[in-house]
Amino acid sequence: MKKFRFIVDPGHAWLEVPTKVLDQMDLTFKISKYSYLSHDGRLAYLEEDCDMCVFLQAWAKKRGYDVSAELASELFADHYETDYHDAAGAPECFVRSLPGYGDPVGSFHRRAS
Repeated sequence: MKKFRFIVDPGHAWLEVPTKVLDQMDLTFKISKYSYLSHDGRLAYLEEDCDMCVFLQAWAKKRGYDVSAELASELFADHYETDYHDAAGAPECFVRSLPGYGDPVGSFHRRAS
């Protein structure tokens, strides 16, 4: 099973998912403006509070599980590779500097992918 990178900083967390996977699962336009998009449009960083759960629930359903978003998150927790970004003297996590998924640049990449 594919592993997804789970990126954490002291204030928030995101699941890194290829936009191609979102397209294949018909989730491209179900992701909120609170998630981020890589500059080349190939990776989405799904925010932990909503979009990550939407993705994980769809991922679970695709594999034959009919579960809540919370349970999907628990089921697939071992498929995250956590990448912590410590705020103690470190610069802000790179995800926060990316275009928002709902930004005009993000919208362009979503259409182009």
